[in-house]
Formats: sequence, structure tokens, C-alpha cells
Amino acid sequence: MISVTYTSINNKLINTPINIGAGQSISDVIAQNVSFVTGLIVPSGWTTADISFSCSVDGTNFYDLYDANNYEVIVSVGSANKFIMLNPNIWIHAPYLKIRSGISSAPVNQVSGSILTLISRIL
Repeated sequence: MISVTYTSINNKLINTPINIGAGQSISDVIAQNVSFVTGLIVPSGWTTADISFSCSVDGTNFYDLYDANNYEVIVSVGSANKFIMLNPNIWIHAPYLKIRSGISSAPVNQVSGSILTLISRIL
């Protein structure tokens, strides 16, 4: 498990680099226990894929993230090189997360590896 490594803290916003390695489809564990996720920056080298999430309350047992209507929480990315706003209410009960390239039933390996930037707001 990794804890949040702050690259930049500005006006209570935290920018955290998240690596999905070449040939991989999911990140390492991200501990977000001092902040709420509010956005995601997708780099220009991103292999085309939507983004989904695996979450945990204890940092050990992870579950694919679904909403109250039993739909997987999916961020439609389309083209890369963009800033995507995320609803912070989704993350209130998920202090640990992993970011997945693709959806749970069809993960997509990143060809050359990608470093996403997770944007969070300090509580």
C-alpha cells in the first residue's frame, strides 16, 4: 500500500501522481484518509479506456465501486489529456482506492504506462 505523496498542496488542493505501469490496468493502493477526491487529470499518453475504481475501508479488502442503483462507477474518458471533475460525495466512505484502466469486467492494460494526477481537497 502507498500513502498519498503530495506533489503540490495549494489552497487545500492536493495533486497526487498515480502510476499505472506498462502492461498493467490498475494502480497501487492510494490512501486518501485526509482528503476527498475531487478530480482526475488524464495524461496525453493514456491508452484509450474508461476509468473505474476499486475501493476499501481498511486498505486490505477491495471491492469494485458501484452506486446505489447497482451501476459500476465509470468515468468516461474518451480522448486523453483532460481534467475530469469527480463528485467528492462518492469517496466519503472509501479512504483507500485503486484506479483501474477500463471497467471491472474488461480492464485495459496501458501500453506504455501512464501517470494520472489525482486531485483531492483536504478535509
